[in-house]
Amino acid sequence: MLRITIITPVFPYPKRGVYTGIERHIEGLSKGFKKLGYKVTVITTFWNGGTFYHNFDGIKIYRFKDLRTILGKFGKLSGMFELDFLTFSLNITLNKKLLDTDLLLINLPFPFLRLLGNNFISIGLLHHVQPIVKLKDALSVPFGNIYGKLTKPDYWVAPSKFTAEQFIRLFNISKERIRVIPEGVDLEKFNRNINASDINEKFGNERKILFVGNLHPNKGVHFLIKSFALVKSKINDVKLIIVGDGPLRRFLINLTKKLNLEKDIIFAGFVNEEDLPKYYASCDIFASASVLEGFGLIFLEAMACGKPIVAFNLTSIPEVVGNAGILVNEINHKEFANAMLELLTNDKLYQEKVNIALERVRLFNLENIASKFIELYNEKNKIILG
Repeated sequence: MLRITIITPVFPYPKRGVYTGIERHIEGLSKGFKKLGYKVTVITTFWNGGTFYHNFDGIKIYRFKDLRTILGKFGKLSGMFELDFLTFSLNITLNKKLLDTDLLLINLPFPFLRLLGNNFISIGLLHHVQPIVKLKDALSVPFGNIYGKLTKPDYWVAPSKFTAEQFIRLFNISKERIRVIPEGVDLEKFNRNINASDINEKFGNERKILFVGNLHPNKGVHFLIKSFALVKSKINDVKLIIVGDGPLRRFLINLTKKLNLEKDIIFAGFVNEEDLPKYYASCDIFASASVLEGFGLIFLEAMACGKPIVAFNLTSIPEVVGNAGILVNEINHKEFANAMLELLTNDKLYQEKVNIALERVRLFNLENIASKFIELYNEKNKIILG
């Protein structure tokens, strides 16, 4: 039986953390490998809680300390110079006897990779190029990029062509060593058969536009709110539900008040894993004004629930959404609002996009995505064996 180990600073059990999309991607990969019949081990931190060892539905989870965990309430300081990642990877290197594996997936910069030996095939996972927005980013992001360049796996895997091209330039990766494998979605968890009656009872039976994600500047939630105000001026029975939290929460609430939309925009905050699919199921369309997506798992989750997408036609988004919604070419409030209005008022177009979403999302089921990594493993194995 093929043995697969995933090293990742985040894994969404026993609780979900702030890196929600990445956490669900790693969880999905783990489940996909397990469904294919492989032995799966996850090595992670204590960031999401838990004990040193835990068995999660047949997936072995080991947790190691890093500087963030050691510093406790001062743990955020470990983000400087990416010392949390660095100490986590060093701790794993010092305990490399646990790495009894055939295929190693690395979900963080790991400059000590070569010290782990060469009796396995290694794949580095890429997500998106981190922008420098604040001073603290300037004290961490460049160091993460240096550690990333020092990480030398057999292959790098990016979730989209857009992201692959970014990292080819940033890490100076040869095109032969990078592959594009999209993220997968759990179709047992996200589907059209979810009962969302309790969400509708809680927020009302008006039509709903949903956003799920971090309330961070690059997610464009302020833009979405202003665009929604234009929608609301045309259609009365519609609400905007915002699921997620982040540094812009207070600003966005104040913006909502300024626009007199307190009764029409609901800030649901973080919701638990059991309820998240219900939010997707309860909405009519999913909208995101994000301008930076390395992939965009949220789009797949919405599509799996049969919801058309409104988003910008940039970065990786077209690769994920395809024709399962309306992709807006201009960063313009009116254009974005018109796309949402068109889906809310044109029943024929709406149903067409629903059907496309449900058909397209099947390409991204967990087993399909996990099998692409196995194909890459087999490709490298043939090269090694000659």
